[in-house]
Amino acid sequence: MHFDLLSDKDLKAMDALLDSYGGAKEISEKIESMRDYKTRKRIAGEKEFGEMLEKAEGYTK
Repeated sequence: MHFDLLSDKDLKAMDALLDSYGGAKEISEKIESMRDYKTRKRIAGEKEFGEMLEKAEGYTK
């Protein structure tokens, strides 16, 4: 690269993220799955936000 836009620390952090999430393809798949409302609702329910979502859905009907 002609210009050093990122420090070695930044590059190491990015590499660690890629390693922990399995690479660009897996990261893209994870993001795509999180866009699915059913997935988001299930995860919110696991984190005790399910009742709040049920109320919100009731208000929109």
